[in-house]
Amino acid sequence: MKNPSNTNFNLLTDAGSIYSTVSVQYMKKLIDLSVQENTQLIEQMQTRCHELFQAKDQATAFQLAAEHWSASSQAMINFGLKAYALGQEEQSALLSAVQKQISDGCASLAASLEQIPSEATPSSAVMLTAFKSALEMGNRVIDSAQLASKKTVELANQSLNAAMQHHNNSAKENKSHKKSLEA
Repeated sequence: MKNPSNTNFNLLTDAGSIYSTVSVQYMKKLIDLSVQENTQLIEQMQTRCHELFQAKDQATAFQLAAEHWSASSQAMINFGLKAYALGQEEQSALLSAVQKQISDGCASLAASLEQIPSEATPSSAVMLTAFKSALEMGNRVIDSAQLASKKTVELANQSLNAAMQHHNNSAKENKSHKKSLEA
């Protein structure tokens, strides 16, 4: 059992450790996903650009360029969705770790209460202190989980917004290319 005089410090340290561990795992997976997706996107872009430069006439070049932007936009949207799914997985991992911390904290509290001598009259001060400690622990864990959830959702939303903005810009460019071809 941890030193009871440092219980609040231990809880805060544990919550920070859980959040840091899950955050580092998420960032590592997100970076790996980014490298993998960007590598594939660059390879596809090189192939499409080569095809574009080999075009025999302007109409074919415009058609290939439109297909290129459409495929690139779809790839960015797919990346945003994968990043969002990854964030959801890591959020679940964080919530599981938080639930384990709550369970461990409750066990620690129960162990502390069991150490009170049985012949001792439970004073309201002892009971109030134990209750306050349990509430503080629960509040810290909840705050940590909410902060982590907010950050995960913000990051996922940023990825999706960027992908949608890219897709919208590409759709506008495709329309203007089609209009110029028709004119």
